[in-house]
Amino acid sequence: MERLENDLQKLQTTASQVEDLMSKLGVQEIELHQRNEDTEAQITKIGQQTEKLSQEQATVDDEEQKVLIPMTEGLDPVSMLTDDTTIAKWNNEGLPSDTMSTQNATILTNCECWPLLIDPQLQGLKWIKSRYGSDLKVIQFSQKGCRIIRVQAWIYH
Repeated sequence: MERLENDLQKLQTTASQVEDLMSKLGVQEIELHQRNEDTEAQITKIGQQTEKLSQEQATVDDEEQKVLIPMTEGLDPVSMLTDDTTIAKWNNEGLPSDTMSTQNATILTNCECWPLLIDPQLQGLKWIKSRYGSDLKVIQFSQKGCRIIRVQAWIYH
């Protein structure tokens, strides 16, 4: 009999603990539901603000496109930095006659430091090597063990 009473006591204790847990879970459910509603409200608010900012940015972009920057018609930086005689001399030295090669040569001959040249087909590389000879150090980013040291020209392809 005593054993049954002990078992009954244990069951009542367990039932009481279950009720406490269910009560706590109910409170947590309410809190989580409230947090969920708050989070949804914040997401909605942020979405509205984002849309408003996007519209404002689009308006600003449209206004910036309307602003015209004064610019001299027919301005050509290559013709300001070099002349036809020099370009012809470069072509006779082996520089290809395309526009990009002429622009690269202009940059190379007018820069004070180390130029970064765009030469995807390596057309100007031969001309640069022949022009500057053994004083030239060329680094290509594809070169194995490439380290950036003091160089006189970079050829990027």
